[in-house]
Amino acid sequence: DDIVASYIILISNTPDLQFYSMNKLVSLIKDDVTQQPLVQVTAWCLGEYGEMYSNLDDSNSDKMLPEEIANILIKVLNYNAGLVATRYYAINALIKLMTRYPSLTDHVQMIMSVYGCNMNL
Repeated sequence: DDIVASYIILISNTPDLQFYSMNKLVSLIKDDVTQQPLVQVTAWCLGEYGEMYSNLDDSNSDKMLPEEIANILIKVLNYNAGLVATRYYAINALIKLMTRYPSLTDHVQMIMSVYGCNMNL
C-alpha cells in the first residue's frame, strides 16, 4: 500500500510525466490485470488523467475513446481474484470519468448497480 501511495504521489507531482506514466501503465494492464499494485496506480491515473487521451489528435496511436478507458476499468472490476482495494480504485476512476464524459453515464450506472449491493465496496 505504501508503494502504491508513493508512486501515485510521484506521478501527481510530475506533470510532465503524467500522460507518459499513465499510458505506459495502461499498456501493461490491458492484457494482464494480475499485478494488483500496478492496476491500482493505473486506475487512479485513468480517473485523474484519463481525459488526456481525448486531447490527443486523431493521428496519435495512443488516443483512446472514453468507452475504451471505461472498458479497461470494467475489466479490472470483473477480475475475480482482484483485491477489494483494487476495486475501490476502479470504481472511483469510473465515477470520475462519468462526470467528465456524460456519454458514459448509463454504462457506468449499469456497472455500479452490480456493485451497489456489495458490502465490501
